[in-house]
Parts: sequence; C-alpha cells; structure tokens
Amino acid sequence: METLLSIIPTILLFFFMSFISIYLISDSKLAQFFIDVPDKRKVHSIAISRIGGFCIIIGFFLTIITLLIFKSSVFSFWLNESVGKSIILSAAVILILGFFDDTTIFEVSPYQKIAVQFILAAIIVLVFGLYISKVTFLGRIYNLGYFGPILTIIWIAGVMNAFNIVDGIDGLLGSLTLISLVFATGLFLFVGADRYMIITIPLIAVILAFLKYNYSPATIFAGDSGSLFFGAIAAIISVKVGVVASEKIETISVFYIVALPVIEVFISMIRRYAYGSKEEKSTKEKIKMMMMPDNRHMHHRLVNKGYSHERTLFFLGSISILFALCSVIINISSNYIVKILIISYSIYVFVRVLDYLDFGKKAMFKNKIKNVGIEKYIFVFTDNNCFDKSLYLAASDKYCIEKFTTIYKESKKKNIESFIIYNDKDDFIERDIHKIHEIRELFNTAIFFISSADNLKKYYKIFKSEKKVYLVQKPIDVAMLIHNIDKISYFGNNLENVSFNNEYQHVQKEIR
Repeated sequence: METLLSIIPTILLFFFMSFISIYLISDSKLAQFFIDVPDKRKVHSIAISRIGGFCIIIGFFLTIITLLIFKSSVFSFWLNESVGKSIILSAAVILILGFFDDTTIFEVSPYQKIAVQFILAAIIVLVFGLYISKVTFLGRIYNLGYFGPILTIIWIAGVMNAFNIVDGIDGLLGSLTLISLVFATGLFLFVGADRYMIITIPLIAVILAFLKYNYSPATIFAGDSGSLFFGAIAAIISVKVGVVASEKIETISVFYIVALPVIEVFISMIRRYAYGSKEEKSTKEKIKMMMMPDNRHMHHRLVNKGYSHERTLFFLGSISILFALCSVIINISSNYIVKILIISYSIYVFVRVLDYLDFGKKAMFKNKIKNVGIEKYIFVFTDNNCFDKSLYLAASDKYCIEKFTTIYKESKKKNIESFIIYNDKDDFIERDIHKIHEIRELFNTAIFFISSADNLKKYYKIFKSEKKVYLVQKPIDVAMLIHNIDKISYFGNNLENVSFNNEYQHVQKEIR
C-alpha cells in the first residue's frame, strides 16, 4: 500500500500526459497523414485516424523526460530495472517503426515488422538480460539452459505480433492489455514483489487514457504504433512474471495473462497454412500466407455473427479475464489435482470458443456447396452499365450476377443472397420504391438500395419500417458492398449490422 501511495503523482502524470497528447495531436494537421481507410479486411466503415499509438508514445516519453528533470525515484527505478529499460527501448523503436507504418506516406511490409520485433526482443534478452531461465510446473522446477533466451526472444516477438493482430475493434486492444497488466500486478503482489507496481500501475494509467478515445465508438485507432507498443508492454511484463514464476509461482501464468492474443496468432497461422494447403500452394507460398493479414480473426467472426462492438468486446474480454483467473486459481491452490482440473477446464473453454466461432467450418461449408452444385445469386436492378460491370468484376468469382426487371415466383428456386437496386440518375425513385415492395412480397432477402443523399433523406421514413433494407449513399464502394453481402451469404439473411461510409449509417447498427 505504501508503494502505491508513493507513486500516485507519477500515475496521474502518466495519465495526464497521455490524455493531453492524444487530445492535442489527434486534432492537429498531423492526423491527416494517419488516416485508416476502410477496406473489405477491416471491420470499421468510416475513415478514422490511427494516430493513437503515436500520441501515446509521445505522451509516454514526455512523462519520462519530466521524471528525469525532477530526478524522480520512479525514473531511477525504471532505469535500474531490466523491465523498465526494456519498455523505454521498445517505445523508442516502435515510435520510429510505427510512424512509418501508420502514415499514409510510407508502407512497412509484414516481414520488416517481424524482423524489427525479433531484433528488439533479442536486445531485451541478450543486452538487458531479461529472459526466463527456469520453468515451474506443478511445483517442480526445470532448467531451460540455452533454450531460455531463445524461447524468450520468440515469446516477446510473438506476443507483440499477437497484440497487433487482435487490434480490430474499438477498445479491444486496450482492454486486453489492461487485463494483462492488472493480473500481472496481482501476481506480483501475490509473491511479495510489489515494487513492480511502480511500472505496471503507471502503464495501466496510460491504457486508461487511450481507452477514453478508443472505446466504442472510437475517435482514434492505435495503429501499429499502439498495438506493437501495448504488445511489447504485455510481453515484457509477462516475461518478468515468468522470471518470478521460476521461484514462487507456476510459469504457465505467463501464458494465461496474455492467452487470448497468443491463441489468436497461433490459430491464425495454422488456419492460413491450411488454406494454402487446400489451394495446393508451394511451401514458400504457404509460409508467406501465414504472415499475411486477413478478415477471419475472432473479432471478425463475432461481428459477422451480428455482434455489436460492445458485445464483441465483452465476449473476448470475458474470455481473457477467465483465462487470467485460471492463473490466479492455479497459483493460489496447492493441490495438484485442482491445478490440472483448471488447466483442463481452460482447454475445454478454448475448444468451445473455437467451435462457436466456426473455425474450420467455413471451408467445409464451401466445399459442400461446390460438390452439390449450388450457385449463389445477386439480383441487380439498374440502368448503369458501369456499376453493373464493376459489380461483376468484384463478385463474379463468388456469385452469379443477374439483372432483372420483374420478380417472378420461379426466382425463388434460385439461391438469391441479396438484391441490389441502383438508382442511376436520381430519378424514377417511385419506381425503385415500388420495386423494393415487389421484392419484399416474395423474398425476405436483404435489399441494398443505392441512391443520392437527397433521395435517401426524402424517403427515409418509408424505409425505416422495412427490415433488411439497407440505404447506401452514392458514390458506392463496391468492395465494401460485396464484403457486406459476403456476411449475409455466410451467416444467412438475418444480419443486421451492415454499414457504409455515408450519413445513413444510423439506419443500421454501426460496426467497425
């Protein structure tokens, strides 16, 4: 308690500097170079600045400089501890790497980012000497020998990459990092290493400042700067827990406090490799696919199931807390049977979550459709040949695109995923509205009505009572349109969270 009281000014300073940095920099002209544009891999539907991580690190260094100027004992502790030095170095490296990667001017490849992560991890392990040399499992201590530094380097780089991957919806990255730090602090207190609160609790304050702006609906994103920095914090703190664990607690606690992101990156690599195998790609191409981003992560699957940002965050946050609680119970209990039961229970939960999120089922479903010869259709009503051609180019590999003028009962024999009505010249709006009612008499399928802002505003009340009629303002992003139709195709015609970058987003539940 005395340690906590002594660092309250430092905690407030970390929070204040982070909060002010985000507030001032995110509203500056610099933010225009950090715009994150929506695409079919991302869940958000409007352009938002990803300058949050850059702001957080700037605020972090402003705090460190202030502590240095006033010769704070907290700063001395950070510099004398391998954990503190590692976090400061990580912040400096990631500030440079993330700046180039998050801006719209430069682009850093996944291989370059991974290389930097491993170099940084190697410096932390080999120069600062922060690595796990022993592991404790069910009360027994095992020496790792030369494997200790190697495994720690892989662990640090892997956790950083894992937190980068999970940064997909509002508040998730910050919440998972917060959970990791809170439970790591609890484990430090459990073994009497409360001095490390001087590092963990100020970092918790930084996370809280970020969540003020990133919680749904987010006004900024963390970007790679933020996700890598938060991942580095979680990785470094977890390694320190592992060092303590070699003497007093179970080393498996290192895994449990960052379990969800680590599981995500592990199954993502397996999934991508499996997709490469199904497509009969070479080993080199399959390894390359393992590094490529996609839209099949846990948060994508929950959003595609119709979860809002808040529900997705609650679901994944609850799972993360459950894993962290497992680490607490394992360490509190001295009964080895209880420890084994808790570990078995966590594995059971992990398997059930994967099953609920349909991991491995989509490919089977696709193969089944292919084998029985079912074709999926998109029916289009438009006079605009350019739009028709764009739609065909974007979706012909997945759907049969069929233009129509009148809907017949015979059309019900076809597997129609959605209807698109494209009002070309902002006229004949009454005809198009009648067409929607005509479709609705025979089908309960989703209808996308694309028109000008004036038309949508004028006839909004008419569509408000219609279910599964989505208003889309021109000009339309065809890739985003197909992305939303894919959701409906996969999960059925009961999806409510379709959203586009236009002022009529409030017609549907907003997603990111």
